[in-house]
Amino acid sequence: MTVFAEDPTKVPEQRRREQRRVGRREALFRSTPSGDQ
Repeated sequence: MTVFAEDPTKVPEQRRREQRRVGRREALFRSTPSGDQ
């Protein structure tokens, strides 16, 4: 994550992609009773 901070030009696209991945992971964890899966 610190690497993106060095590149201000790639921050928006990279952050958006990262947030999308994190959102999907969080959604899966929240929808599933066991976060281990």
